[in-house]
Amino acid sequence: SGIVEWSLGSLPAGSGGTVTVTARADVGIANGTLITNAARLSATNSPSVADTASVVERSHTELEVDITAAADPIPAGDIETFTVNWGNIGNQDTTNAIITASIPPDSNLEGTPSNGGTPVGRTVQWSVADLDAGDTDSATFTVRTVAPLNNGTRLTSVADITADDGLPKSDSDDFMVSSTPIWVKAKLPDQSSAVPGQFVNFAVAIVNLGNENATNVMVVDDLPSGLQVDNAGQSGVVDTAANTVTWNLGTVAPNNPVTLTVRARVLAANTTLTNTATVSSTELPDVVVSGSLLSGAQPPIPLLPNNAVKSLLILAMLSIAGAYYRRRKYA
Repeated sequence: SGIVEWSLGSLPAGSGGTVTVTARADVGIANGTLITNAARLSATNSPSVADTASVVERSHTELEVDITAAADPIPAGDIETFTVNWGNIGNQDTTNAIITASIPPDSNLEGTPSNGGTPVGRTVQWSVADLDAGDTDSATFTVRTVAPLNNGTRLTSVADITADDGLPKSDSDDFMVSSTPIWVKAKLPDQSSAVPGQFVNFAVAIVNLGNENATNVMVVDDLPSGLQVDNAGQSGVVDTAANTVTWNLGTVAPNNPVTLTVRARVLAANTTLTNTATVSSTELPDVVVSGSLLSGAQPPIPLLPNNAVKSLLILAMLSIAGAYYRRRKYA
């Protein structure tokens, strides 16, 4: 509301002109309200004249919502925070606004949503009893992704707003999950030294400490020439000609330790024997794990004890003496 005045000075007979004024309707005026504007022209030597013009207010509610992920990408198993903004950018109030945001697949709600958000199934909801024209508000909620999860997976949350008036609106945002397997491995013999002819057992231990499955995992144990493979556990395939053992493990999930065993005979003497295994998978470059033991000297041929040597000498002498007497008897 208000008054606008123009001072036109003298107005010659037969002359005229035009002036304009622009006004903005107040926010919240009910749809269909009749708005009337009046104008009056006055002069010192003439009676005043007046006129009016009316317009019908066409009010409307215009709902708005948007959702934004805070980080992109994030590691599998980590948290992501979404911010939801909503408002009524129209010129008419509305009631019973409901804002809903979905929890992305392969994730779960973490903590309590802000601004009074309530978990409802796989969504978070905010209820706004009165959403006046020009009102805006926002809230956040946090989810934690599952692990393992394939590297490059994109997860999406969709936000919607509805109310008694105005058309529903929706928006969405997504983020990428980055993940990779991480090998921790070891290979140990069951003894630190051995001699030729002795058997020794090796254990190959691997564990995936990453946040993604390792797929098409294969372990190949390539024994050195100073060791000869005898057998293997855990369904290892033994190739005695190549002196190798192969395990096809398929998929190794995170935090799922695997131990593989192989038994070999020591052949070489007076050396360090290093047994090496290679771990391969689709996701990672090959990694090598090894374990060593010392090979001692070839064991000497056992000697007879002194008493045994004496007994053999006596037997030999008796045999010689017996042969001599027999020859004289029949001579």
